[in-house]
Amino acid sequence: MFKILDNGFIVGILAIVIVSQIHQVQGQLCHDRYPLQICQVYHQRRLCKYVEKSCRATCSGCSDVILDQGAMGWSEWTAFSLCSVTCGGRGVQTRTRICNSLNGCSGSSVSNKRCNTEKKCPSAWGPWGPYGSCSIPCGGQGLKYRVRTCPIPGTCIGLGTSQKACYGGICQRGQWTAWGPFQPCSVSCGGGKQNRYRSCRGAKTCPGFFEEVRSCAIGPCQKQAPATMTTTRSNVRSDSAGWSQCTRSCGTGTRFKFDKPSCTDVNNPECLRTFEECNIQNCPTETCSWNGLVPRYKSSGCCSRPSSGHCGQSFVSGRVINGDFSKNQQWPWMVSLRIKGLLCGGTLIDKQWIVTAAHCIKRGRVTAKLNEIEIRLGTNFWDRPYVSKHQASKIIVHPRHDYLQNDIAIIKLKSQVKLSSSVQPVCLPDGEDPPADSPCIAIGWGITDPKGPPNPANSLMEVQLNHLDINVCRKRYGRTRDIGNYVMNSNRLICAGMLTKRNDICEGDSGGPLLCQRRNSCAWYIAGIVSFGPKGTCGEIGSPAVFTKIVSFERWISRHISFPKAGGCKK
Repeated sequence: MFKILDNGFIVGILAIVIVSQIHQVQGQLCHDRYPLQICQVYHQRRLCKYVEKSCRATCSGCSDVILDQGAMGWSEWTAFSLCSVTCGGRGVQTRTRICNSLNGCSGSSVSNKRCNTEKKCPSAWGPWGPYGSCSIPCGGQGLKYRVRTCPIPGTCIGLGTSQKACYGGICQRGQWTAWGPFQPCSVSCGGGKQNRYRSCRGAKTCPGFFEEVRSCAIGPCQKQAPATMTTTRSNVRSDSAGWSQCTRSCGTGTRFKFDKPSCTDVNNPECLRTFEECNIQNCPTETCSWNGLVPRYKSSGCCSRPSSGHCGQSFVSGRVINGDFSKNQQWPWMVSLRIKGLLCGGTLIDKQWIVTAAHCIKRGRVTAKLNEIEIRLGTNFWDRPYVSKHQASKIIVHPRHDYLQNDIAIIKLKSQVKLSSSVQPVCLPDGEDPPADSPCIAIGWGITDPKGPPNPANSLMEVQLNHLDINVCRKRYGRTRDIGNYVMNSNRLICAGMLTKRNDICEGDSGGPLLCQRRNSCAWYIAGIVSFGPKGTCGEIGSPAVFTKIVSFERWISRHISFPKAGGCKK
C-alpha cells in the first residue's frame, strides 16, 4: 500500500502523528506543573499572565483569558495615600492599579492629585550653642549643658536644652597660705568660739580644712544688775529702755518694745510694738565634715542629708526682689501655673498633688476650669522647654476662702509625675514651725523690678527671708481694708522678710512656697504659701510679705491626700 501513495502524503501523516505525541507530552507536563487547584487560584487572583503561555490552554480558568485577552484590563484603583506633607502648603496623594491583560493595558498605573494643609509647619531650631563648663570641676562626674533658641517661641518641636555627662578629671591640689589671725570671740563670757582662716592657692582644692575653730571666753558671765531688766505681766523680759531680749545670740535676731506703755500684753494683738534687728554679727562657722554632716543652705550650722527616696531632697551639693538665680535641680518641687494668662507658682507635695494659693485659682466667686490651668514641672524657665506638662483633674479650694483669708488650694493631676532629679515632692511641716528669725527661702518667677515693666523673670529666682514675729506684719497690715481684721486675729499666717533689706516677693510669685530646712536634717519643707504684700509696690523696707501658714492646714490637706506611711512627703 505504501508503494502507491505519494511520498509527501506519507511525510504529512508522520508529522501529524509526531505533533500529536508532542502535544500529549506537553499537556502532561503542564498538568503536572499546574494542577487544577493551582490554576483556579491563578484565575481567582487574576494572575493568569504568570502562567507559561504553552500551558494556559490546559490550565482551567486561564484558558478563558486566551479567548478574551483584553476583557480583564485594569484592576480597581487603590485608595489614595496620605498627603506627602503634613503642614505648610501643597503636597501629593497617590493611588495605583494593576494591569491584568496579557496584551497590556492603555493608560498609566499611577494617579496623583494635589493635597493641601493650612497647618503651619514647626519652626526650625537655631543651632546648638557650645556646652558650658562641667558642673563638677574635678574629682567626679557631673553634667554640662548647651542651649538652642526657637525663632518663634512655642512653634519648635523638642527641647531647647541638652545635657551630657562630663568628668572633671583629677583634681590638682594646691598649697595653703599661712593661717590668718583668730577672729574676735563670739561672746564675752560663758564660752564662745574663735575662727581663723587660710586660702588655697595654685588649684581649687587643697588637703585639709580652710577654717580652724577654738574655744574662747570660757569664764562664767557676771549677773546682770537687776535694775536694768524689767518683766511685763506677760513675763517678757526687757531692758531699761523697754526693749525685749534679742531672739538670737548671733546671725541677726529681733527685739521689740511696746508702742504704748499702757498696752504691754504680748498676747493682745492690739498692743502694737516696734521691732528692730539685734546681734547682727555672723555666728561662728561650724566644721561639718565629721560624721557625714553638711552645711545648711545659706545659713550657719550643720545638718544630715535626708535618706534616698525621702521628700524635700535638693539635688544641688528668685515675684522675688533682691534675689539670686536658682540652679537647675535646686528646687525640683517648684511648679509653674498659668491660669487664663495669670502666672502663679505652686509646689509638688505628692506624686499627684500640688498646693498653691486659692486666689490664683479663684477670682471672686469664679473658680478656674480644669482646662484653663497649664501645669509645668522640672524647669527653671517658665517660658522654655519643660520636663513634664500636666493637666488638672480636680481642684479643691479651702471652703472658708474669702479674698485672701484661708488662701490655700490643692490641685490633683490627671496622672502621677515621674520622679527624677528635676521633679521631686517637698515635705509638709508635719507640725514643725520655723524658729524665730530663722532664715528660709522664697522662690518664684515674679517681677524683679517693681519700677520697671511688669515682666516675669525668665529664670526661677530665690531670696532669703527671715521668719519674723507675726506682730511685725500686724503693725504693717492691721489697718489695711479688707484684710486688716484677718491679719490682726488669725494665727494661720507667717510673716517673712527683712527689717532693713529689700528682700521680698512680688507680682507673679503668688502661690509659690516659703521653704525652710528641718531642725534635725537638711530636708526641705514648705512652711508657707505666698499670699500678699503691700499694694502697688515690692521690696519696701519694713513691709515684709505674708504667707499662708501650711502647718495650720495640714489636717485639711490630709483629708484629701493619702500620704505614704513611710518615705512619703509628710516627713
